[in-house]
Amino acid sequence: MVNSRMAAAVTAFRPPPRAGRHRMNSPIPAGGGARGRPATRPLSPLEQRVLAKLLSAEFPGAQELRNQLAHTRVTRPWGSESPSVDLDVPPGVPEARIDDGIVPATGTVMDDAGELFGELLLWVSGGRLSALEFSWYGDTAPTELPDPDLVTVSVQ
Repeated sequence: MVNSRMAAAVTAFRPPPRAGRHRMNSPIPAGGGARGRPATRPLSPLEQRVLAKLLSAEFPGAQELRNQLAHTRVTRPWGSESPSVDLDVPPGVPEARIDDGIVPATGTVMDDAGELFGELLLWVSGGRLSALEFSWYGDTAPTELPDPDLVTVSVQ
């Protein structure tokens, strides 16, 4: 049995998603969507606001990633109760000139009492947004993304 503290530690070291990879027990049908691409859904309003907050920082490639937001869709959550999601930006949308991995803008999340709760990480693969990760500190895993007003963005 994995406790939430172990799950939190594991979440922080999850590798970036790879295009076309399907996980066991994925909610995405094996056939995917149109033209063999995974089935997707639009970003929720909260996901849009969190992504916009993370991309409000200036770093190389940020403008191109901001331009991708209108086209970005969610392919799957990382778990049934996880607010972390894999993202898809369709072909034809210009790529950002940025290395694969975590973008240099990190969102520090404070709770309502002003205590450190976790962090938001945005992953890029092939110059495209590929995942939004909410890692947390403590025993209780979050089931939704934080209010962007509780997030402070810093560039590494």
